[in-house]
Amino acid sequence: PCGVCDVCRRHTAPSAAACRQAVLQLLSSRRLSPHDVCSLLEAKGYADVMDVVRGMLDTGAVSLDRNLLLSVS
Repeated sequence: PCGVCDVCRRHTAPSAAACRQAVLQLLSSRRLSPHDVCSLLEAKGYADVMDVVRGMLDTGAVSLDRNLLLSVS
């Protein structure tokens, strides 16, 4: 695996549960845009971060404020 392409990153990426924990940890100290959350976590090797964030929004684990910044609900 090259570790760079999407296919290889999915095979070596941390699990969705680990990604959820990382999102919560990031947002515990500050509010961030969805783009910033994705950029920070993808740089750390997490895959499908936006899908995880969408799921967390759907379940109410995180929320968007009127400035479109994510925070822990």
